[in-house]
Amino acid sequence: MKAYVGQTRSAELIKYLKKEGIGECTVRGELPPRRRPYFHDNGAYRDWELWKSGDKHQLAMAGIGIHPHGFDSVRWDRDMRWMRDRHLFEKYPLPDFVVVPDVVGDGEESLRMSREYLGDVPCILPVYLAVQDGMETMMQSVVRDMREYDGLFVGGTDEWKERTAGRWVGLAHINGLKCHIGRVGTARKVRWARSINADSIDSSFPLFHADHMGEFIAALNGD
Repeated sequence: MKAYVGQTRSAELIKYLKKEGIGECTVRGELPPRRRPYFHDNGAYRDWELWKSGDKHQLAMAGIGIHPHGFDSVRWDRDMRWMRDRHLFEKYPLPDFVVVPDVVGDGEESLRMSREYLGDVPCILPVYLAVQDGMETMMQSVVRDMREYDGLFVGGTDEWKERTAGRWVGLAHINGLKCHIGRVGTARKVRWARSINADSIDSSFPLFHADHMGEFIAALNGD
């Protein structure tokens, strides 16, 4: 199972992560990545957390407004063009995948938003569809949309994710796609993700403390 953690500026930590084969989760606005391999996170979860904080000034500064579905589409489009152009003109490595914009915790609205933004992703970039709370009741729509993607990204709330992720992994694999699970940072969660055959995971939690990182790596290695 492949693992990614968030971006860090520590040269020592970057060297360690490369040695351990841990990729980078590069969030919208953080390009270029500081190590490879990497995947591109659209930043919708970060926007959602900022909206929950209720800080209207910070929301305005981030350019996402005060609506819970607000999204910095300008920065997103700039990132898409950066990855496309660097690859075409400089042979810069493509991300492992790009998570198409989604809406945290709202399956129906998230599916609609992903459809809206999918066409903005350059065709050379691998794309993952984010699945959210409520999508298990919209399986026919999800399966239809999956034909346009290279994989699934299991987002949503923690309770929903742990309850349904096995189903999403199975659905992806049956359809020849990969399945990534977001925010899997503790040893317990890593072992859980391995037990349901997830292809990859990510979290920033291991970056918070050396002990967290050690437990994360050990769980990845089956300890």
